[in-house]
Amino acid sequence: MVTPINDLHGWDPGSMVKGERLMRCKLASVHRLLDLYGWTQLPNTCLTVRNAFGHILIHFSLSPSLRSLQVKVNILGEVVEKGSTALGVDLSAFALHSAVYSARPDIRCLLHLHTPATAAVSAMKCGLLLLSHEALLVGDVAYYDYNGVMEEEEDRVELQKSLGPTCKVLVLRNHGIVALGESVEEAFYTIYHIQTACQIQVAALCSAGGEQNLIMLDRSVHRPVATGTVGWAGSTFGPMHKSRLGEHEFEALMRTLDNLWQKAEEIMQGSGWAIKIENPNQFVPLFTNPQEVLETRNKIREQNRQDMKTAGPRSQVLASVITDNSPPTPEAVGPPSAPEPETPNPFNKLTDRELEEYREEVQRKQDGTR
Repeated sequence: MVTPINDLHGWDPGSMVKGERLMRCKLASVHRLLDLYGWTQLPNTCLTVRNAFGHILIHFSLSPSLRSLQVKVNILGEVVEKGSTALGVDLSAFALHSAVYSARPDIRCLLHLHTPATAAVSAMKCGLLLLSHEALLVGDVAYYDYNGVMEEEEDRVELQKSLGPTCKVLVLRNHGIVALGESVEEAFYTIYHIQTACQIQVAALCSAGGEQNLIMLDRSVHRPVATGTVGWAGSTFGPMHKSRLGEHEFEALMRTLDNLWQKAEEIMQGSGWAIKIENPNQFVPLFTNPQEVLETRNKIREQNRQDMKTAGPRSQVLASVITDNSPPTPEAVGPPSAPEPETPNPFNKLTDRELEEYREEVQRKQDGTR
């Protein structure tokens, strides 16, 4: 059974700020997308988003993709709102997110992945190579020797120095990758392309047999334009509005989730009205005009009687096209010619005795005797 993400019906705590409901939905939707792509790694997948008041929402990977199960904490990891879950906060894992949020006030969302491809690239001395279009899209990449915990202040300072003021991708050596974004859409856009770039790099290194056999892209020459970059966009039914990075792709993925939910709902509950079958010919929905049903039935019967059924409308795209090797018409071929006479049978004038002598002679020749 597919549980709806928007499950905050009748639950509105006083600590929820403006826009937090939508933010919770987006964060839960991202987790459902990661699970759909197979990128979740038990408790190691950590997703967080920061609201306008500086509080951080944490989504647990072991819980269902529901926005009511997200825990709200402050920058120190102290719980502000537990939601509907009884799970606690892993402060050792949250310390990494806390350090990034403290150093980068422009960042609103962090996505932390440990997939085999990202973990493999994080363990390579060469780091992320510019082998693909996706590797160029992610921009600058920062590297940090992560030991699993960040209890000391020196570790936090070193992380903040490695990250810098503008980098949106952080590679944790021998651990995984963290994608940063000014919105949930941008963070997922970055993590999607970094995951694809890592998969391409792992496959290319295995196939080519080493970095020396690969062709690298030059960032100064190849300048891909990110789809959905910040700009002005309009819609058919609305005014011009500012479009952010990853917004269009995220909206398309939300439609995909809606379609999957509708399909699952139809499988579980079915669709349509319940109809009581009283006779073999009663397959008509309720509240239908009987006269229209009768006319439609008569038309179908008339088509069957006169053999008027076709395979459907024919395409008129190639109606005026004349091919050179079209088959000749019957008028050009002309009337069929008379069949050629058959060769007469040489045994028609032989008697039965002569036929028997002929068979014996053939048999002797086959046996090798005269």
